[in-house]
Amino acid sequence: MGLTACAVGPTHQPPSLPQPETWKSAVEWASAQPKDQLPRGAWWQRYDDTQLNQLEAQALTANPSLLVAQAQLRAARAQADIAGSPLWPTASLAPDALRSRLSASRPTNGGALTAKPAFQNQFDLPLRVNYEPDLFGATRRSHEQATATAEASAANLESVRLIISAEVASDYYALREADEEVRINGRTLETLTHELQVIRDRHQAGSASGFDLAAQEAQVASVKAELDQARSQRDALENALASLCGAAAPEFKVEPVSALPAVPTSALNPAPVLPSALLQRRPDVAAAERRVAAANAAVGVAQSAFFPTLNLNAAGGYQSVAAPLVAAPNLVWGLGVSVVGTVFDGGQRKAGVRLARAEYDITVAQLRQTSLNALAETQSALTALSHATHSADARAEAVKTGQTTLTLATRRYEVGAGSYLELLIAEQNLLTEQRALAQALTRQRLASVQLVTALAGDY
Repeated sequence: MGLTACAVGPTHQPPSLPQPETWKSAVEWASAQPKDQLPRGAWWQRYDDTQLNQLEAQALTANPSLLVAQAQLRAARAQADIAGSPLWPTASLAPDALRSRLSASRPTNGGALTAKPAFQNQFDLPLRVNYEPDLFGATRRSHEQATATAEASAANLESVRLIISAEVASDYYALREADEEVRINGRTLETLTHELQVIRDRHQAGSASGFDLAAQEAQVASVKAELDQARSQRDALENALASLCGAAAPEFKVEPVSALPAVPTSALNPAPVLPSALLQRRPDVAAAERRVAAANAAVGVAQSAFFPTLNLNAAGGYQSVAAPLVAAPNLVWGLGVSVVGTVFDGGQRKAGVRLARAEYDITVAQLRQTSLNALAETQSALTALSHATHSADARAEAVKTGQTTLTLATRRYEVGAGSYLELLIAEQNLLTEQRALAQALTRQRLASVQLVTALAGDY
């Protein structure tokens, strides 16, 4: 170990990344210094939804993609240990015992023939030690490369965990929107069916036209079709959640709820994180930076091929044909040294260095692209959440107005002061606004989940 010397190749310097000062947002952002190693946290608990918490726990335990990422991390760490093992000597012990019968006609080198067979015992207890000093850092660079790759796998595991938890939350809220669509269409269908019977009675009595009857029948049929579509969409989302949670779809069930789950205001308000802190925290950026470090170490590995390797060997032990084996006269030993260096390879090593440097440049460009994507995703998520919140507030007011309008239109039609067309338009407008409100609330929830993902976890 004392024979190790310098390690050839460039020392890793993390590439410079874009550093915007702040976001394009009306939200006040303050300075922070999070790191990618920080735990992501159970960020979904902000939504205060017991069913969502259960689904997240199940997904993070049984999701197959997450299990694959965990196994890949274990494999990468094992590979790093393998890459570092040549830094230490290897020792082997190979005890051996042999009993042999010699021919009666064996050669005697001029001595008298005994005309008798002979029996001979041989016992060996050898210990062999081999060590290749890492004079020019080839092994250390290989270990550095494998270690950086393992760290990239660890960051990738965090990315997979974050993506899976975000997909569960997104599909869950999309399913709850489908539930709301089913409820809205179901209630609307009940009301329209009752009104259809009233119009039929009035039509038979001559106080309602055939147009009123036909229009109401068409409206009932349309709502029935939309109800079936909402149920189909819910089934598809439930099956998607089953896959994310590592469960068989036929055995998986998410019970409907009576209303679209409310979300605490705190879940929709981002905590202060500056762009520079975001890039330190994002696991995909961390994984890309570790891949740059691995590629940098690979350049050193390629350059070390220009230098010779030194191998030291030692062997010792005991050899005897009779007991006792372990005795001073039976001691045997040997020492050896070898130096191996390539004299001519047709430019293979130079090409290897060029290849390693090109692959390093690729990882640097990929890191920069990953960083730009992280900034763009976060900016888009901030903007989407702001717009979705304003849209949800506006849709809520529109629903209130639509309910008032329908109440007035119903009264006017019942006393003969208004036409059926006026009532029909009021009903359609309210149904449209109720659906739009459910969609706006879902977009708001999905935008907050998107922001969590962009900010790399609990914000």
